Amino acid sequence: MGRRKKSTKKIVVKKNTTLDKVFKCPFCNHDKVVECTMNKKEKTARLLCRMCDVNYEMTINYLTEPIDVYTDWIDECEAVNAVDAAAEEHKDDEQFIDDQEIAEG
Repeated sequence: MGRRKKSTKKIVVKKNTTLDKVFKCPFCNHDKVVECTMNKKEKTARLLCRMCDVNYEMTINYLTEPIDVYTDWIDECEAVNAVDAAAEEHKDDEQFIDDQEIAEG
């Protein structure tokens, strides 16, 4: 009597995903122009856009990755834009109130 053939198990190799070190600039909207350089000895990271020369620098720790620096920069840009928008809206409200007082008075 013959033996049954043994099925061989295929070895599946998982690819390690790597995080980007080059990103899209939020100011000039060019892809892959913002480079992140990290100096772990001085504990600083710097983002620099090659097109519009906008830069951002922050302190880092041993766990920080380039994507973390980029997301912090984006969050800070959004916070500044929100403050500017709120100030502009407040200015428009004051202008509207002044116009109403002039029209009534």
